[in-house]
Amino acid sequence: MSKTAKPKKSSTFGSRLTSVVSVALTLVVIGLLAQTGIVARRVTDDVRNKLTVTVQAKPGTNDININRLKRLIGSNPAVESYKFMSADMVLAQEVQFIGEEVMTLLDENPYSAEYEVHLKPSAADKDGVERFRAQMLKDADVEDVITDLTVVENVSRSFRNMALVLSVLGAVLLIISLVLITATVSLSIYSRRFLIRTMKLVGATPGFIRAPFVKAGLANGILSGLIASAILAGAQLYGIHSASWLAPMLSWADLGFVCAGIVVLGAIICPLAAWIAATRYLRRNYDALYRK
Repeated sequence: MSKTAKPKKSSTFGSRLTSVVSVALTLVVIGLLAQTGIVARRVTDDVRNKLTVTVQAKPGTNDININRLKRLIGSNPAVESYKFMSADMVLAQEVQFIGEEVMTLLDENPYSAEYEVHLKPSAADKDGVERFRAQMLKDADVEDVITDLTVVENVSRSFRNMALVLSVLGAVLLIISLVLITATVSLSIYSRRFLIRTMKLVGATPGFIRAPFVKAGLANGILSGLIASAILAGAQLYGIHSASWLAPMLSWADLGFVCAGIVVLGAIICPLAAWIAATRYLRRNYDALYRK
């Protein structure tokens, strides 16, 4: 009797191991997609933060109105930060680029005071910049609002395209993973299909029969999520140490959020797959039990 029990136990363990490993690898890929999306968002926000919108005051604007413009810009909810540059500071900056000989050609300072404004990432898209520009141009002391909308459009378009691609890949991967996990769980349940049949014959309810498989699926899903989290943590640690330029883009807090998400995802997908697989065998007649 002991000799016949060992292979069955070994087979059950091997089936569970296969299920856990396959689910963990699927969750790793989903986690990598999520990390890629977070990094892409961070890079996009960084580019948007560096976008400068220059608000030029009209020549001859007095200090009172310059300070009023400062308060107006500072109170705008779209503004992240700003820097004031007087007319003399703007001239000195231009001299550094053009050369000091330009001073001999000027009778007076042709530049006016200006503000270098950095908008919040949420407002640093085409619509947000145009909205801010329209608001500033309504002021009588504003000469012009200058920015490079081409950069804004390119950044916004790139992020939208990447977000769409990652969303589609994530959705497809979730569907594929559910199918694969269901198939994997089905293999583990297949060896116990006659036990399910026997339990039905003695009057066990479908919920009672499914419960052990769903509980095992929940345990496997959480275990798979923890294994996938460990792999992702190791991959991030390796990435930070092997490529220093990746360090600012990779956050342990973000990784913690992703790991929590894939553990929850594993705890949802695996019990669901077990429920589907068990239900499939519950609906089969005796003759159909001999077919996978």
